[in-house]
Amino acid sequence: MIVQDGEEVVSKVTAISFMSAINNLNYEAGGVMQPRCSFLICATPHNGSTLLCEALRNTGLAGWPEEYFEDLRHTSIAEQLAEYSQFVHEPTFPIQPGVDNFIEYLARVLIVGTSPNGVFGAKILWSYFDDFLCGLRQIPSYKEMPVRELLPTVFPNLHYIWITRRNKVQQAISFWQAFQRRTWHFNGSSPRDLVFNFEVIDHLLQQIMADELDWLRYFDVCGIEPFTVVYEDLVDAYEDTIRNVLEHLQIAVPHDMVLDRWPIERPTDAISEQWATRYHHIKGEQLEGVQAVRGLMSA
Repeated sequence: MIVQDGEEVVSKVTAISFMSAINNLNYEAGGVMQPRCSFLICATPHNGSTLLCEALRNTGLAGWPEEYFEDLRHTSIAEQLAEYSQFVHEPTFPIQPGVDNFIEYLARVLIVGTSPNGVFGAKILWSYFDDFLCGLRQIPSYKEMPVRELLPTVFPNLHYIWITRRNKVQQAISFWQAFQRRTWHFNGSSPRDLVFNFEVIDHLLQQIMADELDWLRYFDVCGIEPFTVVYEDLVDAYEDTIRNVLEHLQIAVPHDMVLDRWPIERPTDAISEQWATRYHHIKGEQLEGVQAVRGLMSA
């Protein structure tokens, strides 16, 4: 439950209906909520960020982190992989009906994304991070503000949480499988129709690695030391990892709090393992071919 000015604004928000809740809020221009603590989960696709967001939401203490600022006009995976699929997705901009500008949308997001204890959370992927910054610069007072000052000004007491995944090949495979299922996290659908495609997986892998490098460069340039969460560690030590995140955010955690794990992610299955083996085999053959050509050229 989120309460503002003594009135119940949102009684229950689910991952599916949070945008509907934004539209139904009783918002008045100028009444922008200011959280006491904010955090941004900096992620790449299918690196465990959905699991992390769900876990933090379930505590009831760490806001309601979601991808509030995704701009599909520039990041549609359907467009990137159009030659491999007939999946049609109409790009949309996250300004909702009844919201005329970005500052109004931002104000509503700050309400929905903030838990009763004043903590706001959101998830951002590098693929649309620049679009998000452009949206913020539509606000006159932020137009010329340097990036390193901009986000801490928008989000009070800002913390960065950097989530990464050690096994990047499995991450790319998970991404490709999700695209074929038309869903961004596992929903129990049958894997029988999934098709292995080396070119797609390799493309997604290279994009994931490039996006991670860009996040690290951003942290370095802005002098940011993010709190790091590794997906594999989150899976193996779920409760300890979430408690460590809450401690980093300086959120008081009741000793008797039980962290229930929702089954929104799955361990690597047999098909994914087979695909990884197949990918490494093809990639190895490619590298051997390149080395052979180089050897002939240098002879």
